[in-house]
Amino acid sequence: MIEFANSKEEFLRKFLELPNGIPSEDTINRVFSSIASSQFETCFIDWVNSISELSKGQVIAIDGKTLR
Repeated sequence: MIEFANSKEEFLRKFLELPNGIPSEDTINRVFSSIASSQFETCFIDWVNSISELSKGQVIAIDGKTLR
């Protein structure tokens, strides 16, 4: 995630205030650790369902393996 964020910092700054730059791995770990897994699961499923509706049921790879 850190490598991705560093490579896309200019893009991310369009949506996020990053006064201290890209957060460290420890900070990102603390954020993800504080998220309730059941709530994250619900949000993730809702998001995937909304993508399915937009793509009319076509398969969309979200893990990046297709891009390799």
